Amino acid sequence: RDGRTSPVELTIPVWNDGDDNTASVIIRDIRVRKQAEEHIRAQTEALVEAKTRAEAAARAKSEFLANMSHELRTPLNGMLGHAELLLDDAGLTPDQRRSAERIQAACTALLTVLDDVLDFSRIEAGRIALEVHSFSPRRVVEDAVAIIRGVAENKGLQVALDLPRDLPSALLGDENRLRQILLNLLNNGVKFTAIGEVRVTVAARPAVEAGRHVLR
Repeated sequence: RDGRTSPVELTIPVWNDGDDNTASVIIRDIRVRKQAEEHIRAQTEALVEAKTRAEAAARAKSEFLANMSHELRTPLNGMLGHAELLLDDAGLTPDQRRSAERIQAACTALLTVLDDVLDFSRIEAGRIALEVHSFSPRRVVEDAVAIIRGVAENKGLQVALDLPRDLPSALLGDENRLRQILLNLLNNGVKFTAIGEVRVTVAARPAVEAGRHVLR
């Protein structure tokens, strides 16, 4: 009567009763159902919009990281090149040669990180490929400790290194990623230690599978 319009559902079953046809008209008010459907539609649109924004943000992040990694790679390659030139100098003192080797190791570790950033899509998909080659576990650990030693000493911390005598002289594995893991652990150790020392202890034992070692 007041002119309002409401959504309804109309059902008209018809049946025959002798010579007469009978119809029953059933009208259901479906306002509540329509309101629920509208609410779901609005939520779906909001989710689609949020997904679109998230995908755009992810693309922007990937592009930014790729651009930044390219920008960082240029000066880093320069540093690595100069370190290699220094190492070619036969006139270096032992201390100078060790310092140049530490610079070279630090630059190599950072280049590994930049390679990961450039391959960001594969990281997100969990498809990182390990590079397997022969390396010295002793040298990897010593290089990582040498890289963070200066930062630790500036905080008044000592850095201790315990390497077992039976540590294998050579293993097959991804040297660069192992070094990066060690650097992450060591940097956290230095960051969250206020006084005392950061100690690196390496334990090695043969694995159950022949020809393999477990390093801890």
